[in-house]
Amino acid sequence: MSLFNQIASLLGGEKINQYKTVLEWIGSQGGIEGLVKQFDTAGLSELIQSWISTNTNLPISAEQIVAVFSSPVINELATKINLSASEASEMAAQYLPKLIDKVTPDGVVPKDLDLVSAGMDILKAKIFGS
Repeated sequence: MSLFNQIASLLGGEKINQYKTVLEWIGSQGGIEGLVKQFDTAGLSELIQSWISTNTNLPISAEQIVAVFSSPVINELATKINLSASEASEMAAQYLPKLIDKVTPDGVVPKDLDLVSAGMDILKAKIFGS
């Protein structure tokens, strides 16, 4: 049994599966580099740059998440994680800044970043304190 499956069975698989699905979804958006481009296009580059930098993270609203990704993309994510579109955009607004901040601790996007693995490592550390 993989570590992911072990964690999922310990904590209730649905939440863990949602988390993994969100990580995969971010990867499908082009990873962090793709997100930077999307935020630039939406005129919100200062937000994502604050999460990447070592400065204080600026907040993002659910409405801004929809502006960056579009309603159809958020609806697709919501369907994959069994939430409403508003719940999915709220969840993304809550966790996306934290995730990007954690995987860019030095203020730069690591080369060849495997976002799913990095995200699962963050979750594992949070759960097991390692």
